[in-house]
Amino acid sequence: MAVVQGIKTHTDKDQQAKILEMCGYSCAHYDLQKVRSLKSKAKDEKELLKLINEHIPCGTWIREKNIIHSRCTTCGCPLIRYAILRNLRIDFMITLGRKRFHEKRDRRESRSGKEASS
Repeated sequence: MAVVQGIKTHTDKDQQAKILEMCGYSCAHYDLQKVRSLKSKAKDEKELLKLINEHIPCGTWIREKNIIHSRCTTCGCPLIRYAILRNLRIDFMITLGRKRFHEKRDRRESRSGKEASS
């Protein structure tokens, strides 16, 4: 709570937005690491999805075509879940951070695939 109050008191709106965007970016990175860890414990994809849904409190993870994904319907961040922070701008900035993480990861994987096929 003191950290949140410090952010609200000692930063302007643009700085707060950047902090929240980085929170979303870090959260997406954490989720990806957690999925990788759970993958090593699962015997098959069905069990992996079950474990992910038990351990990553964002939404329901599903398989569509060749992609496993989740549409976050709830935020796993305790600052959001316990209503310490709550408003549309905060949700947007955290979502933007998560989106930027995945875009950067996708670009990196795309470049790796091109280099491997050369």
